[in-house]
Amino acid sequence: MRWVEERTIAVWAWADRRPAWVIAVALACGAFLYLWNLRRAPDFLLDETLYVQAARNVGNGNSLTFGDDPISVHPPLFFVTLAGWLAVFGGLQTPMLDGVAVARHLNVVYDLLVILLVALLARSWSRTWTPARRGCLLVVATALTALNPFLLRFGRAVLLEPMALAAGLLALLVAWRMRQAHAVLYATVVGAVIGVALLTKLPVLFLVAAPLAAAALQRDWRALGRHVAALLVGGVVFAAFPIWAYRTGFWVQFTSQQGESVRRLLGILQTTGLNRPGLSPFAAVWESFGQFVGGYLVFAIGGCVLVVALWQALRRRTPVESGAAQILALGVVTYGFLGYSTLIGQANQHLTDYAVPASTLLVAGAPGILTGLRLRGRRFRVHLATAVCTVVALLVCAVSWLTSFGIVRDDAAAQAEAYISRNLPPCAAVNSTGNTLGWEWTLRTNPITSYSSGRQAVANDVRIFLDSPKDAMFHYGPSNAELSNWLAENGRRVFSVASPTHQRLSVYVVGEPVTPVGQSLPGCVAPLPQPVDIAAATAFGTTLGATLGADALVALVAWPLVRRGGRHREKRSRAHRTPVTVDPVPASSPDGTGG
Repeated sequence: MRWVEERTIAVWAWADRRPAWVIAVALACGAFLYLWNLRRAPDFLLDETLYVQAARNVGNGNSLTFGDDPISVHPPLFFVTLAGWLAVFGGLQTPMLDGVAVARHLNVVYDLLVILLVALLARSWSRTWTPARRGCLLVVATALTALNPFLLRFGRAVLLEPMALAAGLLALLVAWRMRQAHAVLYATVVGAVIGVALLTKLPVLFLVAAPLAAAALQRDWRALGRHVAALLVGGVVFAAFPIWAYRTGFWVQFTSQQGESVRRLLGILQTTGLNRPGLSPFAAVWESFGQFVGGYLVFAIGGCVLVVALWQALRRRTPVESGAAQILALGVVTYGFLGYSTLIGQANQHLTDYAVPASTLLVAGAPGILTGLRLRGRRFRVHLATAVCTVVALLVCAVSWLTSFGIVRDDAAAQAEAYISRNLPPCAAVNSTGNTLGWEWTLRTNPITSYSSGRQAVANDVRIFLDSPKDAMFHYGPSNAELSNWLAENGRRVFSVASPTHQRLSVYVVGEPVTPVGQSLPGCVAPLPQPVDIAAATAFGTTLGATLGADALVALVAWPLVRRGGRHREKRSRAHRTPVTVDPVPASSPDGTGG
């Protein structure tokens, strides 16, 4: 056992001498996995179609809107950057699914940035560690991040999390690199980065607040005050969002929507996620457990490291080493956020992305965090245990990826749409499953309805139905178990395909669908939303520029004053300092000892 541990330590030390190679391999593996997912798993979520349409409204009409409504749920920065990406790579005028495919490649870039930033944070936070501990942290953290099932699943979708996670990790890296800078410079620069990160999505706050917990663990109250100042500056930069809403005349809608978002985050209002009334969170988690089992395993191991390390810190009652404090603080804040969201809040699965870096760094940093750990009076071999846990976690993650994406196609929606377009009458109404808008914007040969009752749908001449047991379980859109059972009893299933996204997607026909008299394409389908002349994106850009400019201006004014005050304090300190005198040695002493 000792020989195996020594060889493990030698491998970690070897990796520490080649950090560029380790990072390059992790990025190459991540790029392969994400791009493979894009090719094999084109199925879409409702949010993806909404976000792509919002970006198209920005690119085509300078309008920050979801259809006819201004964007007031999330900050606008993601949609502005996505509009630029679509303009460069040709996704502003294409069919919706093609636009989603183009947009997903931008999130792959953000996902690779997340891997790179985790690697850079691992190197930065372990400068004082031994080579073996540094190498272990770098190799394990980058490998587990690249293969994490939560990032691979939600990172390939057009969601806000990849950009928000990358921006939050960048803020942590900048804060660490500037920890020795003057307080004014720290608050200005770090605060600006924090503000921009918050303009991607508000849960980033639980990432950028980690240095506060780190300062408390180190009992460094000066560092805590500096980061509080940086957060306040970040709030000023984030104010570009509400100021833009006020400038464009949507202040009332903005405050109403943000109030609803806060209630959802706190769990007071349940409209999305696994904690909605009538849902079983455990059944919902079990339904996708095989896809995310590797991620749950990493969370569990990281949680154990976090608990034991905090117990050690409280028992020793001494400040925690700086690198370990950063990792533990990130774990405390993001695990706390994830736990609250899961048990009480909205419990959306994609929110787990924010705790992924903490979980991987906790597992990888165990040898440097759990120093001096003993088990039943004997030294616990942390290096060896970390290596074993890492190999097991990577194998589980790889198997879950293979069975969910690698060897399984996830394109049921595209197959169902192709079947309906080729085999069923055009303009015959189709009752949707799950998200109605997504089907309406992608299935352009048939009008879409959203009846939750089969009998009511048939009474209104709807004869074609989409059905997904997963949508029925989660009560997405009009879907429910009663409708699924009614279709199984009264309908004829003409198409069905297994799907990791939908579990199974089926097309049912009740009776004989026909094209309504007097209707034809394209007039029988709902028109795609067009940009409206409200909520100008340029107004947001100028407002953000103004807040960043105000931040820089305050820094330029405060810097000379603070420097001058510091020099005056130094002069006063020197003036009151008592000079130290040394008695000369008497020259009369023959041996030079003063007699």
